[in-house]
Amino acid sequence: MANIEDCPGFESFGADVKAARKARRLSRRALAEIVNIDNRYLANIENEGTIPSLPVIIQLIKACGLPVERYFNPEIMREESEQRQRVSHKLKLCPEQYLSIIEGAIDGAIHKFVLQVMFHVLVYPHMGRTVPVRECPGRAAL
Repeated sequence: MANIEDCPGFESFGADVKAARKARRLSRRALAEIVNIDNRYLANIENEGTIPSLPVIIQLIKACGLPVERYFNPEIMREESEQRQRVSHKLKLCPEQYLSIIEGAIDGAIHKFVLQVMFHVLVYPHMGRTVPVRECPGRAAL
């Protein structure tokens, strides 16, 4: 078993496992059985920063729906904002039956953003400034 100091990218692994377990409404004992480890060992992973063997890490990542890249390629995750990481993680925990609702909300937000860019703001490169559509000559042509 390695320590957190020896494993960059795994600083939040135990806390992430615990949060995902609770979000899935699993007891520590139930998750330990799924992963085939002792529940006291799982407690050490969640609370003491114990880094388990690679096979146990993989089983925990699968069972909890955790993003693999967070632990094995942390540079990618650091490039994303904390809010984007939280939303991404919550999306992975979301039951399949609710994904269409979430997808609709995301599509609506993207559509609104695109409309704002397309219809409310025109960029005049030769003037180097942004002009709201209501101030643009020939607005009716839009």
